[in-house]
Amino acid sequence: MFKHFENKKRKGFSIGEVLLAIFVLSIGMIATFSLFNAGIKNLQNERDLIVASLLAQEGVEVVRNIRDNNWAARDFTDIAKQNDPPAFEGILINKNNKVKNCRVDYGTFILSNTDCSSGNNLGGRFLPLQGLFYKNSNTNSKFKRRVVLEANDDNKGEYAESAKVTSMVYWSSGSFPNIDSCTIANKCVFSQSILTNWGTGT
Repeated sequence: MFKHFENKKRKGFSIGEVLLAIFVLSIGMIATFSLFNAGIKNLQNERDLIVASLLAQEGVEVVRNIRDNNWAARDFTDIAKQNDPPAFEGILINKNNKVKNCRVDYGTFILSNTDCSSGNNLGGRFLPLQGLFYKNSNTNSKFKRRVVLEANDDNKGEYAESAKVTSMVYWSSGSFPNIDSCTIANKCVFSQSILTNWGTGT
């Protein structure tokens, strides 16, 4: 007696189906990696914006600190207030010499003409990270800062009685932008403040 065996055919995947599955899987993986990379880039951009904003505010505070320290030293050494020096040694801003572009960092205690310029040739100073601080250096880095001192229009004496301080931070390639072009889209932020009692007080 003979047994009859029937061949059972099992349907598998065709070459076309396999290729289609690989294609769909590849598209999904590419999209996932693209979203991941975009997320990382956005995080880096947000980090740069936060750091730049803090550096811009620091620039204003450094200028305020220099002014306050110079006034305190003047009052301490010359109680009679005779021959008072200007609040910023070597920096003359008044109605005839209104704007100075300066470079400062947290370790700056006085400003002089070495740190400031009346022209636009003094760009921004690079601020490389040294330890836990960004500090002035001639070494290229992502962040550059320029502090603009501008005498107010109501100044009548030899030295300015008040001045507008604008601290700009730029973290892109190319030349340092002016205040009108300092936008987040251009990777530039700024902070401003009006400092009074700027001059000699005499």
